[in-house]
Amino acid sequence: MKLTKRQIIMGSIKPLLVCLGMYLVVLFASVFVCSSLYNAVKGNKSKAAVQTKAPASVAATSQHFSQEN
Repeated sequence: MKLTKRQIIMGSIKPLLVCLGMYLVVLFASVFVCSSLYNAVKGNKSKAAVQTKAPASVAATSQHFSQEN
């Protein structure tokens, strides 16, 4: 059976469309992966800043000295 010109063209485009579809799916998934990694790293920095705060007695003492000046 001889293929028509249209069948040959569609047959040659199909692998291109499959690769393009896979590329779009991977690109879409990578956006979610990268954004979740960014939020995880960004979230750890804010938690670390909260944990490294000075105790209340030190903060009150520094406020007392700044009011005297």
